[in-house]
Amino acid sequence: MTKTWVLVEWREEPPTYDIVPKKDILKKKFEPGDVVDVAYEDESSPATIIDIDENKETLRRRMFRLEGKRRTQACVPNTEKRVAKKKKMYTPTQSPSSDSEPPMKHQVINRKNIMLMQEINSMDSQAGESSRETQLEQEICRLQKENENLRALNISLQQKILPMLESMAPNITLRTDTLNNQKSQENLSHKNPPEKTQGLGISPTVLASCGRGGSSCSAMVKDLAVAVFGRETLATHGLSGRAGNANKGTTAKPALDQDKVMLILDTVQKKFPDVPIKFIRAALREKLNDEHKLRVRKME
Repeated sequence: MTKTWVLVEWREEPPTYDIVPKKDILKKKFEPGDVVDVAYEDESSPATIIDIDENKETLRRRMFRLEGKRRTQACVPNTEKRVAKKKKMYTPTQSPSSDSEPPMKHQVINRKNIMLMQEINSMDSQAGESSRETQLEQEICRLQKENENLRALNISLQQKILPMLESMAPNITLRTDTLNNQKSQENLSHKNPPEKTQGLGISPTVLASCGRGGSSCSAMVKDLAVAVFGRETLATHGLSGRAGNANKGTTAKPALDQDKVMLILDTVQKKFPDVPIKFIRAALREKLNDEHKLRVRKME
């Protein structure tokens, strides 16, 4: 059974190219140009589909061409024009060699040597260009491995830091100046998190970090769900506790805490008032399905 590979462009700054197996795409049907979630380590990241092929080497060559084109576009072209030297023309009577003697044998040999050296130099230049291309390919592979290591390190640091922030949140005390009672109440209202944030059981720092700093609605829903319930709970629970039409006859998964679900939806709705609530619920349901798929894949 042949393995299918997908060339993707990670949606990050700066964007980078990568080749991943088709099974890591968390979407059943897709085509070039679609933006999908791609499984990486214990989570998923968005990426744009560039090409699909069973030959990984073909995709690798295209990835090198795309990266070379991007570097070429980033360079500033030199607009200065070379000034061609005007060739000096002689008439037969004015030619410096018209009255001279025929070329000697050693002069003919020198000309052949010069032509031979020119051919050797051209061959050396071609070999140098091929070696430079090989060095560029090796440098690209090294940078890709370094990028993967940095991404894995980032994930491990997030997994270590988030629990520390959650454990430190209850021990944070609010400092207020000895002013009148009204001013102290205003300061406390600024420093305390909203009631619904307290009901979610997460710190304001964790809430502020969800959704890439509040720039993505779907990412904020998914990050909040992980922070409130945890990945294991998301993988084993459902949104409503009822089996869908596509899974009739199977045992329904237990439902999530509906109070916390409503708090998550309300929090995201306040941040993105133009997004309908049904789209927010759809993003939460998609996160539940993704975590369930990742759990099943680990158990295989």
